[in-house]
Parts: sequence; C-alpha cells; structure tokens
Amino acid sequence: MNETSYRGGVARKLLAIAAGALAAKFAMAAVEQIWTRGFRKGIPEMSEEESALTKIAWIGLTAAAVGMARELARELTAPRVPEESA
Repeated sequence: MNETSYRGGVARKLLAIAAGALAAKFAMAAVEQIWTRGFRKGIPEMSEEESALTKIAWIGLTAAAVGMARELARELTAPRVPEESA
C-alpha cells in the first residue's frame, strides 16, 4: 500500500493550518468580488426569496474556491511525501 504523510513537525503543521486559513479568507474575498462584479448582484441570502439554483451555485463556487486554496497552501507549507517502507 502506498502511504503518504505530511513532511515536517508540529511547527510546520501549524504553519500549514495558518496558511490554509489565510488562503481561505483570500479565496472567499475573491469569490465575493467575482460574484458581485460578474452577476452585478449582491451575495445571495440564504432565504426563501432566493432561487435554489442561485443558492447551489453560490455554495458550490465558494466550497470549490476555498477548498482549492486551502489545499494549495497546505501543499506549499507541508507537502505530502511517500512514507518509506521498512
């Protein structure tokens, strides 16, 4: 079985967590700018008035952007490496 683990100690893992949180914050700000400028509408409220398609699009876009940003930050600060088998 090909096992992988993150390289580095506790300090590097904490750096990866902090970098991931910061990357998520920037990704969310970028998505908000793209949404408001692209659709010329405000960020959708999760209320009865909004259409289901708008809610799904917003949730999907934000989840994808934040997830990719966090993973990229994690890979840059504490990349995964294959474990050596004994």
